[in-house]
Amino acid sequence: MMKQCFLLCLVFVLILCTRSVPLNAIQPTSLTLHSPDKRIAVNVNTTQNQRVTYSVVFKSQPIITPSSLGFETDNNHLNSLMPVANTTITAHDESYKPTWGKRSFIENKFNQFTLSTVSSNNPYNKVDIVFRAYNNGIAFRYIIQSVNDTNTITLNNDNTEFNFTQDLSVYFTAGEHAPKGPYPFSSLEKRTRPITRIDKHGKTRTRINPLHSPVLIDASPLAFISIHEADLINIAPLKYRANPDKPNSMRANIEASTVTVPFTSPWRVITITPNLNQQLESTLIEQLNPPCAIDDTTWIKTGVANTENRNWGAIIPPNDQFPEGYRYGKTMDSYKRLIDHLSRNNHPFFMVDSGWYGNQRDIESDPLTPKQVNDHETAAKFYRSTPELMKMYRGQIDMPALIKYGKECNVGIIIYINDLIRRERGMDGLRQVFETYKQWGAAGIKYGFMKESPLQSKVNITRQIVQICADLQLYINFHDGPIHPSGEQRTYPNFLTREYCHAQGDASRCYKPNEFLRTIFVNMLAGPLDMQNGFFDLSSNLVAERFQVRQPVYSTVVSEAARCMIVDSGMIILTDHDIAYDKKTDLFQFINHLTGKWDQTKILQAQYGKLITTARKINNTWLIASVSDEQGSTNTINLDFLDPNKTYTATLFEDANDAHYIDNPEAYTVKTTTVKANDSLTFTAAPGGGFAAIFKPN
Repeated sequence: MMKQCFLLCLVFVLILCTRSVPLNAIQPTSLTLHSPDKRIAVNVNTTQNQRVTYSVVFKSQPIITPSSLGFETDNNHLNSLMPVANTTITAHDESYKPTWGKRSFIENKFNQFTLSTVSSNNPYNKVDIVFRAYNNGIAFRYIIQSVNDTNTITLNNDNTEFNFTQDLSVYFTAGEHAPKGPYPFSSLEKRTRPITRIDKHGKTRTRINPLHSPVLIDASPLAFISIHEADLINIAPLKYRANPDKPNSMRANIEASTVTVPFTSPWRVITITPNLNQQLESTLIEQLNPPCAIDDTTWIKTGVANTENRNWGAIIPPNDQFPEGYRYGKTMDSYKRLIDHLSRNNHPFFMVDSGWYGNQRDIESDPLTPKQVNDHETAAKFYRSTPELMKMYRGQIDMPALIKYGKECNVGIIIYINDLIRRERGMDGLRQVFETYKQWGAAGIKYGFMKESPLQSKVNITRQIVQICADLQLYINFHDGPIHPSGEQRTYPNFLTREYCHAQGDASRCYKPNEFLRTIFVNMLAGPLDMQNGFFDLSSNLVAERFQVRQPVYSTVVSEAARCMIVDSGMIILTDHDIAYDKKTDLFQFINHLTGKWDQTKILQAQYGKLITTARKINNTWLIASVSDEQGSTNTINLDFLDPNKTYTATLFEDANDAHYIDNPEAYTVKTTTVKANDSLTFTAAPGGGFAAIFKPN
């Protein structure tokens, strides 16, 4: 009995000594952290059974009710956390200049405290929880300090809850398809429950069916809310599933991840804004990432690119320039034509897609040895063409020579490579390939088809590749099911974009107007997207002509131009050829103003799936881009964002009266007028159409 008492006392003393805990610290407690403007409050409470929960209030109204924190581990190491130390609230008022993005100057203002906790069943399991409150949201992360004197621990799941006050509508990403929703919370249990089936071998298989991040929640008229993560590294990406034990509730969901202790988790981020406009204006995910890790960023450019893949097969009828007509191919001649056009318009990038070093899925294909794909029959089946056409319009690509030509034209070449190379040669082998590309003079990498499992490995390999590219001063663009963005562009601004959506014109579908808008309002909350808009040739039969366009482009030409600006991306990748753009040089002037690096960004109008109008400023010039759904719209916007001391010459690009995204997609008008800050502007977008404008100060 004496020995047992001694051991109990010893455990208690160890807790006190380790944490410098006052005797009354392990008591039910409540801490409140306010945003700097006092509109948002996160309340951290301890329940009667000594478990830490958090809740969130916006404009004095509860949004998230007490929700649990912690991780699911073997032996319940971190399932139930209780506080063991008082904490101090600190105010932070920082600012920084991002290398590129929505604005040139970002205020990083927040209040913060760190709560020290231990597992309720073992005082040696120590976790600090860092809470931050911003004017547009809250964030928290876990720092696992120690667990049973071990160096590693497997986190089987994230037990963070998001318990809402009512049955709100939820929207969520769906891979390369348009986002799903709105679905009420009450329907999510059915949608996210595990699916069990028996496979063809008679084995029972259970598939987890979570929601992918980010999710958007409509709590209007009070607020719009999005949930995502920031600074993702060393752990599987965040997903969500319904909480079957509670109504109107989600739980975090991660694939099992083994981490080294001490371990710092990504931020769990809840962005709260009074309207949908401010959700898209937010830079909170980026702000929660570490500062730039690249010492010299002077080499980093952003701006417009073109990709040969969407042009492949485009037909130019006979004309004075081409008496016998012309058809674009995967050939040096076609590539040089596209590079010449980029050069004439001072655009920085040309992206070469798969096939330049042979069959990307054949390990015998050497990414350092350009060669023509010979298996035209297989390729023709994939591209819905004929072997004869495939052979005729696919030739040998001399990549070093193409890169040299691009450099002479001041256009950097982005080279495609398949992840098969890393799987076969390892990370060191991949680095050697990248080093050779750098020696050739390449500008960057388009990285395809990383199908890494487990997902924790995919996260870490992605970061390693980004770091290697940063070391070599190469840009990087991940495609084909990449890890979702989490603000990495602040730390590694060479990470210009990724296909966390569907790159239009690829695979078997293009975006319908409503699908484009839904993707903007959900997927883009995570970060920059490579969506590949900008078709200017919409009158010809693109599906019949082009090997990589297998569905009609549901858009007007003005909408295509507007989409290029609306999508956040450091690399704005066009989809058409030089002749198409040269036929519409007036409208292409709008494209020539796109940089990916903006001084300011404002969302002027935002209606989910129906309408978005975006304004961006670069130097003293303002641009406006608007896209409507299949119904079209007539809109009036205030120009109060303009400098009140200046007048502006406005060039307006508008769908013609008879324009339509199916029947008459290329009809548009251009007019010039003078405007000032106290004016309003009314414009009409055709069904599936858009609007674009350039405002230059006089």
